[in-house]
Amino acid sequence: MALFKYGEAKWCDKLAQVGGLRVGTLHDFRRDEHKRGIADPSEGTKSVHYGVDAQVFTGGTEQAKAFGEAFGFKFGPGVQLSIKGCAFNRQVDSEDFFIYCLASRFSGAVLREFEGADACVRITHVRRFCDAITHALESRVAVEFIGAHRVIYTPRHETWNGVDLGKHPALVKEPSFAPQCEVRALWRPTGGAPICAEVFESSDAHQFCERIL
Repeated sequence: MALFKYGEAKWCDKLAQVGGLRVGTLHDFRRDEHKRGIADPSEGTKSVHYGVDAQVFTGGTEQAKAFGEAFGFKFGPGVQLSIKGCAFNRQVDSEDFFIYCLASRFSGAVLREFEGADACVRITHVRRFCDAITHALESRVAVEFIGAHRVIYTPRHETWNGVDLGKHPALVKEPSFAPQCEVRALWRPTGGAPICAEVFESSDAHQFCERIL
């Protein structure tokens, strides 16, 4: 499976020729300084809602455990919690990740949505491309690659599924972004310190991509 990277010609050339690239962070995309098509102040967030007409939770059951973990309740084995006519809402904010955004298909119309973008690189071997970025990141910070995942285009307000907090907020974007067909390569920092975007003048990533526009 090939993936695609949109960008300005000078940066696409640098990626394809010497592996020059910028690995951003999830929280960094919230800044409005980013260009149109990239900035999203809600990046990595969502809310989970649960409306209750009448329900009893019994401590020690899987149902009570799931409800407690989702909405912050603690009650011991056998303790009953009776709820009537209430609504619960949980704001979910993703931890920060290193992130490299790609697309699962090429679209000239989508390319034009990104301010300044006039070129495209095709990633010919996705796993090796991501491994090259992992190697570059590890030269500066401890990370764990957690995969390349398709973005889920759905409203950020979600009804509780009764089991857990549902879709990971790092992969949620509003349906209006769906034409982007985004795939996110994600790395979790393991050192405990705050992270920021990393820029690499070169890397081995160029071996696994080619400019097509």
